[in-house]
Amino acid sequence: MGEKMLEEEKFKRKRLIILILIQIGIYFGSLHSWSGIFGGIIFLLLGSILPTLINLSISYLIAFYCTGGIRDSIKCLIFVLISFTLGVNTKLVDIFPLKDANENIEVLKPLRVINNPKIYIKKPDNLDLKVSPFIPFSVGSDEACMCMYFKSTKSLLRQSLFTLINMIEKNAGGIIETYSSRRADYQIIYEAKTEKGEIHLKSTILDQYGGHVVIKNIYPASLSFTDEFNGMNRNGNLSGLYFWKYASMLLMNDNIWQRITMDNLKPLDIFSIFNMTTS
Repeated sequence: MGEKMLEEEKFKRKRLIILILIQIGIYFGSLHSWSGIFGGIIFLLLGSILPTLINLSISYLIAFYCTGGIRDSIKCLIFVLISFTLGVNTKLVDIFPLKDANENIEVLKPLRVINNPKIYIKKPDNLDLKVSPFIPFSVGSDEACMCMYFKSTKSLLRQSLFTLINMIEKNAGGIIETYSSRRADYQIIYEAKTEKGEIHLKSTILDQYGGHVVIKNIYPASLSFTDEFNGMNRNGNLSGLYFWKYASMLLMNDNIWQRITMDNLKPLDIFSIFNMTTS
């Protein structure tokens, strides 16, 4: 009876290993340009969930088939710990500082809600925060050429900018970006510097009625990621020298654990920044 159970365990372990290899093969195969439109459709349907499924499968394999006669409750705990560690992988040291990222909002005068505003954005020239430490890029697509490509995603600057833009849009309706600060209803001015192991990101928001808000964020300098991402552009396809590097990084980072950790960034206090007076 014992030998039969042992054989069943070995069979289940082999079956799970094969399943993991199939999942990895589907991920890389559907992402590579040789798979064409068919692969693109598969990646569109499964690409966002496969990294998490692979993570859970590997964690289950280690926790339940490689830990001997440990109680199931302990195995469940081991499963969660392994899954979390594999999910955040090299970003583990950055997660806890991220929770303590210092954000200070100073409302010198609340911004007035302006309907359909024009926004002028001034970005710093010396910004070295090109790529976010979490999921630094994603897969983009172009319907015109029916192709996919790697694209860089949220930097700390871009993440902050999107938050501000969405906040203004939610309160004031459709927005228009302008290249003229004189014609702008809102100006968003960014300043950034790195000192004493910390990244200091300062956002100043002004409106045409004298509204003045300063938002200061401080992040650990370890969050800075300056890989130039050579070969990543809209004209290149998902193949060639950099494919395996980027695809592997995407597989490691595009999972549920890293999405959860990104939620640790504190949201802005919308109501302290705006008053509800419309122009």
